[in-house]
Amino acid sequence: MEDMEKADSYYQKALEEGNATVDLCNYIGEEFAYRGYYMESIKYYNEAISINKKDKKAYINKLYSLYYGKRFSGCIEFGKIALEKFKDNYDIIFYIGESYYNLSDFEEALIWYERALNVEPDNDMILSYISETYAMSEDYENAKKYANEALSINRNNYTAQSIKTEIEKKQSPIEEQIKDFIKTNYLYYDKEKDIDQMFQHDMSNEDISNALEAVKKADDIFTFCIYDDYYVDYYESYMQNVEYVDYEYMKYIRIYDFNQGTDDQVIEILDSIEEPENTILTIDLRMNGGGQTLAANNILDALLPSCVTCILIDRDGYTYNYYSDASQIKFKKIFILVDEQSASASELLTLGLKTFLNNVTVIGRNTYGKGVGQSVYEDKKKNLMVFIVNHYWNVREQNIKDIGIAPDVYVKSDKLSDYIDVIMSY
Repeated sequence: MEDMEKADSYYQKALEEGNATVDLCNYIGEEFAYRGYYMESIKYYNEAISINKKDKKAYINKLYSLYYGKRFSGCIEFGKIALEKFKDNYDIIFYIGESYYNLSDFEEALIWYERALNVEPDNDMILSYISETYAMSEDYENAKKYANEALSINRNNYTAQSIKTEIEKKQSPIEEQIKDFIKTNYLYYDKEKDIDQMFQHDMSNEDISNALEAVKKADDIFTFCIYDDYYVDYYESYMQNVEYVDYEYMKYIRIYDFNQGTDDQVIEILDSIEEPENTILTIDLRMNGGGQTLAANNILDALLPSCVTCILIDRDGYTYNYYSDASQIKFKKIFILVDEQSASASELLTLGLKTFLNNVTVIGRNTYGKGVGQSVYEDKKKNLMVFIVNHYWNVREQNIKDIGIAPDVYVKSDKLSDYIDVIMSY
């Protein structure tokens, strides 16, 4: 970081003397972005744009930093502004499409991927991305069509090859698909149980749920089905999972669960807070049973310096690392509110912040102690989701399964006002 501070000092001097050029601004911004300081790089690109509003490189650079900084909504918003100046630019259109995809807005992603394809009709990569997006929407006919088009241009396109393989699996009865899903992914899979006998053809959603109950480990409460009316209710409440209150003395974020879009909502709020280094942040995770590991890790990425935020470990011992880049929103103090229902991704966010920052205080009661994560099989047409435990996770070799996270300050009450009293005492 010392080199970057010197670069910024040089930039500030050039700015004061009126010698800052577009090339200088872009160069320093690129140096910051190259080192993972994506959000810090943006001020240099903004200055380049203010010097020359027609400098396409500065616009593309800013989109790059917004995208890789996981500011997907911001990337979409700025991308549309950039398109007004640089009509039909492939890179701009592509970043917008990718951002919609990362927000799981597949309908919009397809619109923008198709626009990118109109600009570069022989681009096998964008064809495979369109194929993948159709597959995510369970439109397998179009997914296969675009995968074949991609492979006709580049037979080694791995994404298109993988999608065709997955589509072939989807042609089998749903019972066979779920059996394969369990055998491949379930952390506690017991080969002694006759899973083939339990999953027969022409099963109802309730039958599938009952078969899953028979297959899973007896004390595993995190493997289950959501189906029919419960499936509909799940999606109706899907996006209503973040609450923000700007108190005079602190910023308060309540996260009810971690789903697609939770991270983007929280990061947008964090970015909107002025002078965070002089601000108290409170994150309320009480009664939050968890959700997507990715969403929790993306929030950690915004709040932590460069580090491995967590490690996933599957049943065969293979690991997958989540990383935080160097870019970081620093707060004066962070309070995390938890209770015995705070589990999974809630515990991951709590433990990650507590482990890597020295200004975090956990208030409440001992958390659940889940320490495992899930994989999900979904069939939208059948209104069915199957959640199965498929990995352990740890933060710097700490796993809290069956232990939980002990608070720094114990609060028996469930009233928010009692928690605020503790915060005000600091």
